[in-house]
Amino acid sequence: MHPLARLLPVLFLATSGFLPGLAAGQCSIPDSYAHRATTMVGSVLVTLATDHEAYVVGTPVHFWLSFENTGSVPVSIPNPSMITPMQGIVVLPAACDSLDEAGCPDSWVYEYPFGIFFFGTPLLLNPGQCSSTETIWDGVPPPTHSITPGLFTVFGGMNTGRGEFHFPVGGVRLNVQIQSSALVPVSPTSWGLIKSKYPIADQERP
Repeated sequence: MHPLARLLPVLFLATSGFLPGLAAGQCSIPDSYAHRATTMVGSVLVTLATDHEAYVVGTPVHFWLSFENTGSVPVSIPNPSMITPMQGIVVLPAACDSLDEAGCPDSWVYEYPFGIFFFGTPLLLNPGQCSSTETIWDGVPPPTHSITPGLFTVFGGMNTGRGEFHFPVGGVRLNVQIQSSALVPVSPTSWGLIKSKYPIADQERP
């Protein structure tokens, strides 16, 4: 069972600043979110983005999740579990298709939110309106979890509080690479090249 399913009917949100900014208005995604995935649900454009495609463990990861009504009539996104915030992000190894898959419930390395309130309402988007969420992960998994460097999938969407995404169903997905250390390319003036050209540089001086 997903951890959020065990929470009390009314949950707390931790310290001030726990929630990232929630905005409503015209959708304007900052250029820094260059790595993106989108999907349409009816007239709603759902966008999930990160600031990079690859990260080193312990490097902050910036997330963007937005819902924009591109149609001409209002759209109401349902809230089947009556929670807030409904917006959710989960980072899982790429081999996992969801938190419910065997071996995957305890393999997530980041999850937002960590706490929820009940008594939430559906999200109403008027034509042209956008609702966006930004949050930052420090790149370090919780103490009870660990990261095996490799390919990971970021899931984003409206969630039910049980690790399930209902809008879009299964969530919008974006792959990111998490490495144990930075990959440094060899430059034409590397020390190895200098030694190959000038062997004396590798000899002991008298």
